[in-house]
Amino acid sequence: MALSLDDLEELRIAVDEASSLLLDRSRDAERILHLELDCDARTLVARIRLEPAPRADPDELLRSWGWRVISAVTDEASIDRTPTGTTVTFAKSAPSTDR
Repeated sequence: MALSLDDLEELRIAVDEASSLLLDRSRDAERILHLELDCDARTLVARIRLEPAPRADPDELLRSWGWRVISAVTDEASIDRTPTGTTVTFAKSAPSTDR
């Protein structure tokens, strides 16, 4: 994978913001935060899941400052809420070397 140091720093920022976004809206004393990373030759995908789901409406999450940061530093991002948890997923791709 050919992500630059700046790309990796942006991913670190996105992980931090996604974790804060979820944890700040959770009032449950017992909660579990999962981080899953997948990568291939060009793309790194991160999934941060909080169980149980925070009480915040997904639209509220999409209007937050943290979501603006995540959207700005990643190539694509989404939030998925289920009855058991909320997942923030984002991806960062290395620039193409095809010429």
